[in-house]
Amino acid sequence: MIVCNYKNNIKGYADFAKTHSLKVKLKQNFMLSAMIFCIGVFIFSFGISANKTNIPIVMLGVLIVLMSLIVPFINASFAVAKVKKSVISNPNLLSVENTYYFDENKMHLEINNGKANEEYDFKYGKFYRVYENSMYFYLYLNDTRAFIIDKNEMDNDAIEKLSRLLQTVIASDRYKLSKK
Repeated sequence: MIVCNYKNNIKGYADFAKTHSLKVKLKQNFMLSAMIFCIGVFIFSFGISANKTNIPIVMLGVLIVLMSLIVPFINASFAVAKVKKSVISNPNLLSVENTYYFDENKMHLEINNGKANEEYDFKYGKFYRVYENSMYFYLYLNDTRAFIIDKNEMDNDAIEKLSRLLQTVIASDRYKLSKK
């Protein structure tokens, strides 16, 4: 059995928001950036294809193309700001401590918020996606909700065991490993 603890904190939530926005939602960010890029190229082309080059239109096209390159980072910044605001406005959230117990069949979760304890069991098939990077494991229940497991709170042996276990019990198309 592998045991992990996670006490809610602003940094963990902000890291989750950034990772979720930049890495997990990569397709959506790419599509939005590609659309904005195409609009910029169209406006740029329109500005130079006229009988006379229209400098303001060309500059607008260039500006929109440049904006398309920073859209994912703007999205991530908004996501982090939104999460920080949400966490700060809910002081009880920072008092919650989760303890995760992993075995071959399920993850058992104990939640302690200082007032009451709750317990839940999750079969591995219930996880929508698992994302692992150098700092965290994120176990997604749906497209936006995930359990955060901070690797800094674990020893190297437990990290390796949990990584191997999750890669074994989670379908390969739902497990994403990024060592960055």
